[in-house]
Amino acid sequence: MASLWNGIREMTVCWIRKAGMKLGAWLGNTRLETRWAFLFFLLMVVAFGLRSPFLSKGHEDEYHTIGRSMQMLYTGDLNPHSFVYPTGPMYFTAVADVLALASISRDVGGSLGSGASPLGLIRKAQPNPLLLSLYKTQNVDKTWDHFRYQVRIIHLLLIPLMMGLLYYIAVRTALYLPAFGAGLLLAFCSANIQDSIYVSVNSLTGFMCLLAVAWMVFCSALPAPKGIFSWLLRIAGLAFLIGMGTACKYNAGIFVLLPLLYGWMTMHDHGTGVAWTPEKAVLLCGVTGLFLLLGFTLLCPYWFKELPLFLQDVLYEVWHYKVGHASYNTFEPGLQMAWINLQCLADQTSWLGLITTGLCMGYLAYAGFLRMEEYRQIRTVLLPVLFASAAFFVMMSTQAVFFSRNFSILWPGWFLCCTASWWFASGLLAQRCGWAHPARIQTLFTMAVLLVCVLKAGLIDPAWFGDSRQWWRKNDEVLTALRYWLSSPPEPSHYRMF
Repeated sequence: MASLWNGIREMTVCWIRKAGMKLGAWLGNTRLETRWAFLFFLLMVVAFGLRSPFLSKGHEDEYHTIGRSMQMLYTGDLNPHSFVYPTGPMYFTAVADVLALASISRDVGGSLGSGASPLGLIRKAQPNPLLLSLYKTQNVDKTWDHFRYQVRIIHLLLIPLMMGLLYYIAVRTALYLPAFGAGLLLAFCSANIQDSIYVSVNSLTGFMCLLAVAWMVFCSALPAPKGIFSWLLRIAGLAFLIGMGTACKYNAGIFVLLPLLYGWMTMHDHGTGVAWTPEKAVLLCGVTGLFLLLGFTLLCPYWFKELPLFLQDVLYEVWHYKVGHASYNTFEPGLQMAWINLQCLADQTSWLGLITTGLCMGYLAYAGFLRMEEYRQIRTVLLPVLFASAAFFVMMSTQAVFFSRNFSILWPGWFLCCTASWWFASGLLAQRCGWAHPARIQTLFTMAVLLVCVLKAGLIDPAWFGDSRQWWRKNDEVLTALRYWLSSPPEPSHYRMF
């Protein structure tokens, strides 16, 4: 028996070695973009695979997404008559609902246009989709549960799309390893896994914020604007995307700092002979405010028609975060909440990763990174993201309610700032010290810190080190997903969409 086991082990090791050699040869003979595209594709698969085992769980907050969107499909009225949650995710979910109904048509019989359509069957079984009890259990009705599961699969595709945006950022900036590292941290982020496995506002808002970062990268890669109109056009596009993000989650409005800071950092001469003028500042603020409002109105079109209700519901959300929610997630605003939020950040990157990020950012400021002309393009992207992330952290530290999912909109941009700081700081230090092969040192250092962060975020449970585990510090999602795939992986048809 032992000899048989040893033979199997040797064959497995030999097969893995040959496969690795073939893969290495293929990667070595292909273009850089192709190699990284392949790695980002693998990252998409990994991110989807780590989340798909939990899709059957759901969450009662789907009342505000699936419930409201199904009510729209039932009545044909696109006005949700509720603004406690922004309406952008409701419209996105309505599209996902239609796709999910088409997906399950072969399973439940009928077609979308027939009397026995999936929508008709669901409506007959669940005439009121706004019953909260429908979202607090997973065994309501077979068709209803199957439908919600398909909507979650469609919604989960936002995570691989974020990996695609990070690949675009990598290609445009040539920061392949930092962008890949940000995607790897996002894929293994325990808090993001918890928040992306049900239909909520968080994944869509995070996607919109990362799309705004990609827009900044796109604009920064273009030639410097020759006139003030082209400069304002770039600001308008960025503000429009932030407006759409705010229509998905109200506290994303803090990211209005992105167009303001990006505009200030790119406020060049434009042929006037003066880089900064009060007139330009007024134009910057005016265009930002106008297109922020237009983007918000696109995904929340009934806010002005239902203005009293809109203000009432928004103020309720503000009040809700100021006075507390429940004993388990209500803390004292200020230092106590800041410490809780800091713990949440450290749980996704480890304290080593968080402290290393702070040291690297401090060294970059000391070494003159902010004044080096060769880094001007990437500075106009990373600095606004960093300051907006810091402002978001401060804003959430002044609240009384903690939800780890609040940071879901922050993770992609914050992770990119972290990995970029490791990359640039190690490169500058190696150059200043005159070490041989600074690029190799830069790569090895970034990969080493990234490895520690991924292991901590994905594979180390805080409960292993004492009674420090809390309800929001679970960190066992990756291990659970791995056990799921290694024990009884489902058939490919399980994830069939059409």
